[in-house]
Amino acid sequence: MTFLKKAKSTVSTLALSYAKETKGNFGAIAALSVFVMVAGVAAAVDIGAAVSAKQRLQDTTDQIALYAAKSLETDPAALTQQAMDYFEFNYGDSGMPLVLNKIERIGDTVNVDASTKIDTAFAQVIGFDELSVRTVSSSSFSDRGLDIALVLDTTGSMGSASSGGGTKIETLKAAASNLIDELNTGKPGKIRISVVPFAQYVNVGPTNLDAKWLDNSDAGSNWSGCVGSRTGNGSETAEHRNNDFPAISGDLCNNPITPLTADLSKPKAAMGDLVARGWTYMPAGLAWGWRTLEGSAPFEEANDNLGVQRDKIIVMMTDGSNTRAASGKTHESKSRNKADRKTQALCTAIKGEKIQVYTIAYEIDKSQTRRLLEGCASGSDMYFDAKNAADLNAAFADIAANLSTLRLTN
Repeated sequence: MTFLKKAKSTVSTLALSYAKETKGNFGAIAALSVFVMVAGVAAAVDIGAAVSAKQRLQDTTDQIALYAAKSLETDPAALTQQAMDYFEFNYGDSGMPLVLNKIERIGDTVNVDASTKIDTAFAQVIGFDELSVRTVSSSSFSDRGLDIALVLDTTGSMGSASSGGGTKIETLKAAASNLIDELNTGKPGKIRISVVPFAQYVNVGPTNLDAKWLDNSDAGSNWSGCVGSRTGNGSETAEHRNNDFPAISGDLCNNPITPLTADLSKPKAAMGDLVARGWTYMPAGLAWGWRTLEGSAPFEEANDNLGVQRDKIIVMMTDGSNTRAASGKTHESKSRNKADRKTQALCTAIKGEKIQVYTIAYEIDKSQTRRLLEGCASGSDMYFDAKNAADLNAAFADIAANLSTLRLTN
């Protein structure tokens, strides 16, 4: 005999025995009291289970609404199928049946009405075999867009073997490409991305030799596109004004910057071209990542906001400590502490402009550098300590998920 059958039998026996008691109204009162007591216990236990089920269902419908809003699907039948496929893939083994009462898109907003049923554990004693739970969720695309600068370390150490197989730069290419793919959904123009490969210097492109914002007096013949640092506080600001950026002669640069663009095939292509060479100077990458997000020279692409209010983001990844520092216009000094102080100053200035900063330390064993990168990030949850290739892929995936969420409001 099952527990429930035993419970029912016990209640029936007690009620019958009390009912046979003929002294006054004791039998009727006692039987009623037992029934009320058992009903109260049953209700308390099963209501608790229903509350838990409702929370699980709410979490599920929230995710379905978020997914549907992101997909931009408009056909009602396709929207329903899409929602059920998403549920089966992500929650099919949860043991919770889902009834999709209604899913609809009104403009940019998706509304989801769903319900489920749970078997009762105790309320069966009083005739309730199951309880119904229902939730409603809504999600819509935000009117905000994202401008993202991928500031990526392409120093010589990135060409070394990765702990996950292959080279570290190949792992970086794949991880950053996946981030671009994840963000390449939704309305055209909402996402714009620039790519800033950095080592000791950055490459602004040799076609800019005669640009009004470049001091080409030291460019020399066959200038490769390298730029150094402006002196004084100019190295910690983004705008051009009257302080030109100094060209540096020699073949010291890797891949050129990919300016901010809504055509995400361009930053995706830039990933495939990355090469590993040179020494590490983080301020170069940070400063030029910042400049690609500004609307003034030398990169003016951000000036056209396409009618969308935008959040600005820098994602910086490095695999080593600063091994070079600025010495006037060039970066030939080897003062790590000096470079770290410049890095801190730039991080503070960038965040002061309401630019959100994500940082990734990739297989870095020096605690001073990890602390530097953690302090540079806009929050502790925006710093990632990637100890191997799998961690690097996970870091970029988490950042992509966080950035996708920025575009949506629940």
